Amino acid sequence: MSVRVLYLTCNPYLESTTRALSYWVAHADPEVMVRAVVPKKSELAAHMHACSVPMKGSALPWLNKTRPWTHLSEVFAVGKWAKQIGVDVIHCNEHNVYPFAASLRRALRKPVICHVRYQVSPGFASWMFRGRRAPDRLIWTSDQQKVDSMANWSEDVIWPESRTIPPGVDAERFAKADGAAFREKWNIPADAFFVVTASPLRPRKRVHEFLTSVGRLSQKNSKIWGMVAGREIAGDESYAKQIRTQCDQLNSNGRIRWIGHLDEVEHLYAAADLIVSTSEYETFGNSVVEGMAAGKPVVSYAAGSIPEVMADTGILVPLGDVDCLTREIEALTHQPDRCVEIGRIAQERAFGNYSPEASRVAFKTVYEELLPDGILNKRLNRGDS
Repeated sequence: MSVRVLYLTCNPYLESTTRALSYWVAHADPEVMVRAVVPKKSELAAHMHACSVPMKGSALPWLNKTRPWTHLSEVFAVGKWAKQIGVDVIHCNEHNVYPFAASLRRALRKPVICHVRYQVSPGFASWMFRGRRAPDRLIWTSDQQKVDSMANWSEDVIWPESRTIPPGVDAERFAKADGAAFREKWNIPADAFFVVTASPLRPRKRVHEFLTSVGRLSQKNSKIWGMVAGREIAGDESYAKQIRTQCDQLNSNGRIRWIGHLDEVEHLYAAADLIVSTSEYETFGNSVVEGMAAGKPVVSYAAGSIPEVMADTGILVPLGDVDCLTREIEALTHQPDRCVEIGRIAQERAFGNYSPEASRVAFKTVYEELLPDGILNKRLNRGDS
């Protein structure tokens, strides 16, 4: 018997916070029936439609005291649709969507889990956990994220029961990745030491520091090539322009490039010799874990949850220390056997600790905990799906 889950997400893309949703849909999980509320006319909406997932487009607006009808009318529309298709649990996929989810819970009278994706600010936490407004369950992506968020909350904040459920990485994607074809497509020589980062172009990702480091090394060693993959983000256009300019300045030798967004980033990782993360804070670090899953060594700033996620399977660098980052990358260019060994251990950890199936089971357990006793048996007796 399936649990009918209403996903609410503000992410328009098939990446980052929606990877678990995409995995569940792709693998047709019979125990979790997905209904999704996603941004209209988005990449994610098109994917849900193609997969025949019941879906409704919405911006999930917050309540605005000067224009309350925008929020209320959307809650009414989504609530009416949800009642028609049937819902057991509401899954708020990003905590910044929770103001909408809180209103929808009152309309549907269904339990809500809220997935925290970054850090919860003190002001938001005070609002979110006040009285009956608190979600029924809180989901963290790492223990460090939970510690960092709660350290900033006031003592009078009472949080609901919470769980840490790390996202999973799909091993099948990386088993099928073709690094040789990727190198050929982008004219990366077979003997090049290929250093990559995959990140949206926003200031907190510090992509400019990756470019500075690889640029220095590329000037010293013509066999070092670098690549940035990641989309431009609305609101951070000036930073994207900075990165494009920096790449242009470094690209006189053709060895350092920004290639924009990649749907199938696993081929980039398969082609790489080394993956780098310069993010100033990560609550999990999808790109780091994907690099580990590709069986490649990862050099990363010791930022947020990265030390927890990587454990002893990669190389950690103090945040913002570009000189140290450069030294660590350069050292690995002369240690191919060490690169292979680090990559092997990292891959074992990625597949052993960050399974999408384990994540699915953990979420299903949370969903079932929130259902009223006997609800699945009642539906089974009625013949409902």
